[in-house]
Amino acid sequence: MVLSSDEQKIVFTIAAVQFINILDFIMVTPLAGDFALALDIKTSQIGLIAGSYTVAAGVSGLAGSTFWDRFERKRALAFCMFGLALGTLVAALAVDLWTLVGARVLAGVFGGPATALSVAIVADAVPAERRGRAMGIVMAAFSLASILGVPLGLKMAELGTWRTPFVVVGLTAFLIMGAALVLLPSMRDHIGQETDDERRHPLRFLQRSDVWLAYGLVACAMSAGFMIFPNITAYVLFNLGYPRSELEILYF
Repeated sequence: MVLSSDEQKIVFTIAAVQFINILDFIMVTPLAGDFALALDIKTSQIGLIAGSYTVAAGVSGLAGSTFWDRFERKRALAFCMFGLALGTLVAALAVDLWTLVGARVLAGVFGGPATALSVAIVADAVPAERRGRAMGIVMAAFSLASILGVPLGLKMAELGTWRTPFVVVGLTAFLIMGAALVLLPSMRDHIGQETDDERRHPLRFLQRSDVWLAYGLVACAMSAGFMIFPNITAYVLFNLGYPRSELEILYF
């Protein structure tokens, strides 16, 4: 079924949020060689940079599930986008491994809840009979960012320095935050809908076996790739001797 004009505005705004969120995460993976050379980071430590974002996003997403439903969704999303943008810009100021990891942790703390809030907004705004189409558009933004994130990160770093992708993506995240505040409707109907039992036991869903099965499947699917992706660039540059200028061709 076709989405209404109001639904399209919401869905494409959320798709933009998802695109920049995933781009912020995925663009880091091909820059391992740049980090190693510019910040004197050991190649064996490169995985910490991408992994720190993921761990922070997962922990903050789980913790946020206990309280984000108490806030108006649009403003909560804007707050998370502000934190994501700030953390990304701070990464451009990193001077060593641990300042870069700290900045990525800050971005992940807000990036995880931003994804959860995005899905909640679409679920609230689009009726069940059109929700599948809406979610498909949002997930397409996820896939597009995953595909384009690597070459875009490399190209931005080539045109400037390794700091350039963080500045560009951080500023773009601020613009999308502003668009979300303007284009998304206020969403308050969910506030106060928690039962007393849900307030006392906000993480009771973790007692369900199907939840842990879902977590396990996602963990296996994601870890298989991301044990390798962050290390590809360093291996190609330092082990195989490829010049930096050929990396974009390699990833495409």
